[in-house]
Amino acid sequence: LGYFLGRQPDFMGNGNPAATAAPFRRLARGETVLFPGAKNSRQSVQMAINSEVETISIAIYDNQPVENPALRTESVLAFTSPMNAQAYFAVHPMHRRQFGVAIGNSTAEAMLKLGVLEVAVAAEATEKGLAEAVMSIRAW
Repeated sequence: LGYFLGRQPDFMGNGNPAATAAPFRRLARGETVLFPGAKNSRQSVQMAINSEVETISIAIYDNQPVENPALRTESVLAFTSPMNAQAYFAVHPMHRRQFGVAIGNSTAEAMLKLGVLEVAVAAEATEKGLAEAVMSIRAW
């Protein structure tokens, strides 16, 4: 586990809301948990645990899509949120020689709905996981 301000957390998720919710629910049952996050968060974990854990969500940053993002010509396009993918693909199509990478399942699902035919999904929602997903494309 990582550290925050010199303290080790009691729990860290893996970027998959469903897989994160079950063990977190057991750990936090009967407690009140603060979820600082994005203004436009999907709050997937909070919704999955709210029957057994009281949650409080506080927006600490405002994530807004970039209007009219620049066309990218790289062979691999990596997206870190459904909002990123929606903003990009609202303006630009995926080209035949480009491959898509998603940091998690919700981003991959958004990309598939937006017409990306094949998406490599990071095994964990970290920079390392994203890099490994990019590297896996060589096998395609």
